[in-house]
Amino acid sequence: MRRPPDATTRPIPQARDDDPWSVPDARRNILVLVLDGFFFALGYNFLSPISILPVFIARLTPVDLFAGSFTALDQIAIAIPQFIGAKWADRFAQKGRRKWLKAYTNLSGRIPIALTIVTIAVLGDSHPSILVATVMLAFFLFRLAEGAGVPAYFDLIGLVIHPRLRPRYFSWQQAATAVGSIVSAFGARWVLGALPFPWNFVASFSVGLTLVVAVTGVFLQVREPRPDGVSGPAAPAGVPPTRHDNSDRPSWHQSVVAIWRTDGSFQRLVLTRALIGIAGMAPAYYAVSAVRRLAASDMDAATFGLIALGSQLVGTLMWGEIVARSRRPWFLVGGTIIGALGALVATSATSITSMYPVFVAMGFGTSAQIMCDMSLPMQLAERAEASRGMYVASYNTVIIPFSIAAPVVGGAISAISGFDAVNGVSFVAYCLAAASGATVVRMLGPRSRPGVSARFGPAVRN
Repeated sequence: MRRPPDATTRPIPQARDDDPWSVPDARRNILVLVLDGFFFALGYNFLSPISILPVFIARLTPVDLFAGSFTALDQIAIAIPQFIGAKWADRFAQKGRRKWLKAYTNLSGRIPIALTIVTIAVLGDSHPSILVATVMLAFFLFRLAEGAGVPAYFDLIGLVIHPRLRPRYFSWQQAATAVGSIVSAFGARWVLGALPFPWNFVASFSVGLTLVVAVTGVFLQVREPRPDGVSGPAAPAGVPPTRHDNSDRPSWHQSVVAIWRTDGSFQRLVLTRALIGIAGMAPAYYAVSAVRRLAASDMDAATFGLIALGSQLVGTLMWGEIVARSRRPWFLVGGTIIGALGALVATSATSITSMYPVFVAMGFGTSAQIMCDMSLPMQLAERAEASRGMYVASYNTVIIPFSIAAPVVGGAISAISGFDAVNGVSFVAYCLAAASGATVVRMLGPRSRPGVSARFGPAVRN
């Protein structure tokens, strides 16, 4: 799928391969993007689809389906606009305005949340059906807007951060996100306990909205290179502007077909990630299994969450350092093997303390999955000299349905055959993912990466 540079190929900031910090504004941009992750997590967890939103809905309706649907809504909303977002990202990239597309989509998604807060403040809990519908629709639109900006975000990351720095950047950014999540969890707990219902949720949602709006100002501090390849307010004298002739450019669906037909590494990566998604049915029920089989208390459940979150933080930093040193995505093998061991231990656990290693494995596996989703589609796009945004959109659109369906299938299996059967299916899927991931590691070795030794990444056609 490798194509020669043409009129639509834009220069990339020059940088020496032996000094990834030589990319213009590298330190500033990494700091800004890490802070962006921290402050977004700080705000987003006041609107948490895992805890706060389900509890709010549960106070309004006895229908558990509504309260438990936010995770699925989140993933579906993120996936739907990916191809449209990739097309927009290509257009904004021609003008060096990727960050502005992300800012516009983000801010548009905050409007439904603001209207929801007003609705709750006006109606209180007098019209629960209206509030349930309003909250669920607002959250869906909020995440839909976020999804539209995802391709532009990853295209920007690929442009401003050297490939050799990205593993560490992703680990730092995810570590900052984890810290922000922990801080906001304590903050939301205090807010929800300080006020009566529904004003406690009005306050929590308002704090979250304020922070996720303010974080856009942090994100806009990224210094995005201009289309002529120069970071800063203007190009140096004598540098002609880059031409953007779109007459021979393939349509987005032609680009997607080309990715699937010609890029074997992408096909194998998607297979690996789909298997990881299937294996995720067991971690979704570890806590439920502990409650049902081992009589775990609410305090035990909180302990499980802290263990998983702490392990995820450690795992994120660990995988980032391993990849930075080896230049190979070993998390595809290591993370899946650890996940398989976790499913195996869950099957044989006979006490609460024997479940602790299960949640350690869960945290390390989750961190490996995050590293995969954030780094590898972009790396494959650069190897193919293709649109980063289109690769990210193609990848996310395929893998997200597996992540959504796995817990549903796992619930059906557990109802029929018990949690051991769920763990067994997960163990097999993890093992298959490890074998498939090993082939991806081999394909993405440092010797197989064209075009990164002389400059910051290959030319990228958008």
